[in-house]
Amino acid sequence: MFDQYNSLINKDICPICKSNYNSFKGPREEWHNKDCNCFIQNKLWIDYSIAEIPNNFFSKDINDYEFTEQSSSSNFLSEIKKYIKLIDKVHQTGSCLFLCNELSAIGKTFFSICILKEAYRKKYSIKFLPFVKIYNEIINHKNDTFLKSINDIDFLVIDSIDKEVGREFLSDIKVLNIFEEFLKIRFKPIIFTACSRLEDRQLETIKITKSCLKHRIYELYIDSQNQYTNMNYWDNITSFKKEVIK
Repeated sequence: MFDQYNSLINKDICPICKSNYNSFKGPREEWHNKDCNCFIQNKLWIDYSIAEIPNNFFSKDINDYEFTEQSSSSNFLSEIKKYIKLIDKVHQTGSCLFLCNELSAIGKTFFSICILKEAYRKKYSIKFLPFVKIYNEIINHKNDTFLKSINDIDFLVIDSIDKEVGREFLSDIKVLNIFEEFLKIRFKPIIFTACSRLEDRQLETIKITKSCLKHRIYELYIDSQNQYTNMNYWDNITSFKKEVIK
């Protein structure tokens, strides 16, 4: 089902012109030809940069994750693969995903980027944004200009939605309203990552996210204990229903 990943794992040396992928900054005519992996890889790197994917994730894909024997067959991985398999219907239904775990470096950001890469392969526009960048843009401009500029992006990752930010964001009702209105009017997929659960009532950003997207967001608890919530999410996506959970 996911054999395409095996052929897309990036290698260190181009098999055609033998260039190192980290140093091919010369003009196009210096590359072997348009079929040279360097030419293809360079375009990929440029597109990933435009999408603001962190460069340490450029060469990584779902097959590169260091699964433990237990997590390699875990339910959360199966659910993520379903989301990827149904990427076209996910886009049509605006179905969102909430990847959470209280621990860091467990794979939340990694899997969100894997989803973006698959969307990119299907010719969808993509963007990776740490929540702190959204926060800074709203605080600096006190309007929705930045959020309007990213609303047309097909697949959006908002990383660390529960990131501790300045008190102004938590107390400025106008700023919170700008973020809330963005979630209300956007009917395209967003993949969130967080250390908190959607049920957390202490964080305004989590409360707003759950309130605005409660009918089309699916929470996955990323860990090796196979914790996840299955609420006929995929049946609803495949039947093109708008209310995918609750």
